[in-house]
Amino acid sequence: MRMPHLFSFHMRKTTAAPQRADQRMQNHTALGIGYFLGQTEESTANMADAILEKRHQLHSPEVAQSAALLAETRAAIDAALAHGSCLMALPCHVEALLLLRALAHDASLRLVLVDSPAARTLSDEAFAGRHIERCATQDLVKRVKRADVEDVQAVYISFPELHSLTHGTTATILFLGKACRVSVLESLLCVSGLNTLLTLGSRDDASHPHLMVVSWNRSVFAQNQTRAISVALGWLWSHLQAVASVAPAEMLSWHALYRASEHCRHIERENQIKQLEAYFEAWRRSPAALSADTHQLALARLAAMRDHKPPGAAA
Repeated sequence: MRMPHLFSFHMRKTTAAPQRADQRMQNHTALGIGYFLGQTEESTANMADAILEKRHQLHSPEVAQSAALLAETRAAIDAALAHGSCLMALPCHVEALLLLRALAHDASLRLVLVDSPAARTLSDEAFAGRHIERCATQDLVKRVKRADVEDVQAVYISFPELHSLTHGTTATILFLGKACRVSVLESLLCVSGLNTLLTLGSRDDASHPHLMVVSWNRSVFAQNQTRAISVALGWLWSHLQAVASVAPAEMLSWHALYRASEHCRHIERENQIKQLEAYFEAWRRSPAALSADTHQLALARLAAMRDHKPPGAAA
């Protein structure tokens, strides 16, 4: 008689984790929408709900990619591969994920995902179990530099909004008027050997799909490679910003963009300092009391940390 009860408990337990993950994703998405778009609380909540639903719908094979955008992208990839391996830095957008799923059906393309936990989760949802080669971020630059002429040309796929920012090189940019810390990985790959960087941009012509393929070629800066990193970074993020502006309800990365914002970093830093202040106060009140001088020194150091602006922070 106990088995149905235990089975029922197990089912509730196994479904609780995805529900909590969805709730966290929804909450963080709402924070990002509210911060970057400045919408009302009700509009923000409604858009966050709709975005979560669209993310779940990526599993459905019935959701089709625009044939025009797919054909345009395939032509751009063919042109890029004529000059070696290339990089597609895609926005975390519903159309981009559907495009990637359609490209995965093409056996003639060697797709290599720039791997990270967040990118893996998103791509797995889009591919619905289809296999795709992966390459860790720390191995990618070395792989691009040592690629020989006999190597099969690859189309590297990255999601710039989803890169981990705890390691590696970052820069501060303005995204929809807000200071954000972003990875410069795509720019580094361009100056390390990849000739072409592809992404999606917005299109003003209402008679065509609202997104289009755009490309950046490093040969433009062959005489001044020192500028190539910053110019490629600005070029890429200007297009990601344009896509977010024209179709905010299709973007799946508001949560990641919010975490990358200087605003969020400031809040996290302030919370950490408050926790340290509470720790030293508890220590001062404990039986093994912290001396008054040491306590004051600790508070002074924490105050200095609070006033210190980290490198790259916006003014």
